[in-house]
This record gives sequence, structure tokens and C-alpha cells, in this order.
Amino acid sequence: MVSALSGSFFMRFGKWNMIMVCNVIMILGSLVTCYDNIWVIFAGKITVGLAVGGYCVYCPNYYFEIAPPEMRGKIGGVSNLIVGFGILTPALFGLGIPDKEFIEKDDQSFAIQQYWRVIWAWPILVAVVQSVLLLTVFNFNTTVELKRAGKIEGPGGLLDVLGKIYSTEEEVKTRNEAIAAGTQSKETKLAAVTQQPTGRKF
Repeated sequence: MVSALSGSFFMRFGKWNMIMVCNVIMILGSLVTCYDNIWVIFAGKITVGLAVGGYCVYCPNYYFEIAPPEMRGKIGGVSNLIVGFGILTPALFGLGIPDKEFIEKDDQSFAIQQYWRVIWAWPILVAVVQSVLLLTVFNFNTTVELKRAGKIEGPGGLLDVLGKIYSTEEEVKTRNEAIAAGTQSKETKLAAVTQQPTGRKF
């Protein structure tokens, strides 16, 4: 649901900003799930689901727009591996859940009374690490968004960001020209689609 609704409306606020918002939602939702009440946990999991849906939209668009074209295929492959690891992680947590015999012996142990909170709180660590990386290493918007906003020079501008991604001025110049051409092409296509038709052929 979030993935379907986010593309057209929330994307205008910037992918970097929206990933940070999703991190906050993820942390809050995970904290809520640690409360020992089934309905509160249910509400927390819905909140976590909203964040996950947002990640599915903003994260791929973000790293594909900042990645050099020649590396996008490799980054997409790594991304799929990381998604697979994320799916595997909850199953690994299941290894710590005690069996029936242990529960009957000591139903007041940490494994019975508190371990479920460790499982539900795990996404908090992921969201915090991602937030730190966005605030330090990846503290910039995508090149496409900077070009559309007209923020070319100065700290955090398009040329500044391209200088962090590419090692030579020639590469920065070439990529800047490619982004400009791509932006103009999209604007031309959008104008053609939104232009009122002059007549019908059927």
C-alpha cells in the first residue's frame, strides 16, 4: 500500500529525506512492539510495515540515482543479496526460541519472558545504523533531484556530490551533461503527455 501511494506524492520531498522519515517510523514502530500487549504489538507491526513499504520505494531509487551507470547492475545484485539476508535474519532469531521441554522446566527465564522483545527490537539497530550512514557518508540528495531543483554549485550541490562519487573532473563533467540531457528528456516527455490533444482519429 505504501509502495503504491508513495511514488507520486511523497517522492517530491526527496528520497534522502523520506528514507530518514522511514527510519524514524521504523524505530517508533519497533519500540511499540516491545510492549507486552497483543493489540499494541499489532499496531506496532502495522507501523513497521509502513516503514518497510517506504524503504521498498525510496532506497532503490536513491542508490540507483547516486551510483555510476557502469556500477548499477552490480549494486542491484548486492541489494538483492542484502534483502535476502534481511529475510533470513528473523529465521536465525528463531533458533534462540526454546523448545517445549525447556519452557516446562523454567517458564520465567529470559528466553521465555524477554527474548521476543529482542526479536521485535532488532530493526531499531538497522534503522539507527542506516541513519548514521545517511548523516555522515551519504549526507546528500541524489544527483537527479539536485539537478531538478537547480542546486548546481556550493556545498551539497550537484557538482559537489558528483565530486564525491567520481574521481576526475572529466568524469564529473560527463556525468553532469548526461544528467542534464536526461532531465530535459523527461521534461519533454511529460509536456507531450500533458498537452491537450488537438483532435481524435477514432
